[in-house]
Amino acid sequence: MESLVYSGAFDCFKDVHRAQYFYQLSGDVSAMDKITKFGAVFQSQAANATNTLFGDLQMPDIVPPKLLPCPPWSLVEQLDFEKEVTGMFMSGHPLDNFKFELTHYNITPLSEYNEIKNAMNVTPPSSRQMRLAGLVIDAQHRLTKNGKNFGILNMEDFSGKSEFMLWSEDYVKYNNYLEKGMIVMVEGAFRTRYNTDQYEFRLTRLHLLETVKSVLTKQVILELAPQFIDKNFVEFIDHNVKSFPGMTSLKFNISDTIRSTKICLSTLEKGFTMNDEMAVYLNDNKHIDVSVITA
Repeated sequence: MESLVYSGAFDCFKDVHRAQYFYQLSGDVSAMDKITKFGAVFQSQAANATNTLFGDLQMPDIVPPKLLPCPPWSLVEQLDFEKEVTGMFMSGHPLDNFKFELTHYNITPLSEYNEIKNAMNVTPPSSRQMRLAGLVIDAQHRLTKNGKNFGILNMEDFSGKSEFMLWSEDYVKYNNYLEKGMIVMVEGAFRTRYNTDQYEFRLTRLHLLETVKSVLTKQVILELAPQFIDKNFVEFIDHNVKSFPGMTSLKFNISDTIRSTKICLSTLEKGFTMNDEMAVYLNDNKHIDVSVITA
């Protein structure tokens, strides 16, 4: 029954969310225990009524347990339970809320990274800086034979999984990101190991993916046709820029293909901070082509 709850089988009961089945007050039993006890008593009474000489004998009513209100699970918690019991995410993927970042911030899919890593003994990898992002599905804190700390980070995106090692100073700086369920971005490049011709991926930075928009965005470029510039567009842009002041510049490339005319407008003195509201708006408006220039 717990597995059915974790997998979302009871989501059809809209007045109860999954966390309520496991919620309990101090000194009380969980709702799941109350439900199973109620079911056992109900079945027992039903069997007793059937086996009596007078089968229509009225049995006393059993009051179903009430599930107490409590905060629902976060999406990450819910998806984690789903994967634990079914082997897959049922309600979506933790990265669904980061499609803007995955699309516009030069993030390499893990499948592509794995191809480069697996072929590096045959084809030397490029030394270019890479950005990789995903859900932390496993993290380990270990000690070397010499007693030095190091970490192992296992990450997953829509395309695959990969493992990253954090040694010495990197471990000291970023060990707080070694936590299952976090969504992070790894930056680094392939370099040769000291005094060898073997390559390894060296991490240069590790941070939460949710901070990427506000920290790395230098300029946002919006390309659109004049017919899509209406009152709602102007009011949203104006309100958003005023609500999130910052150093990111905003540029508009307005192209009229019929008249072969293009107008460019850019913010000069005042900028804004790239934010979730702007990301959702741009994702939802497919007639706007978006380019992001990052730090």
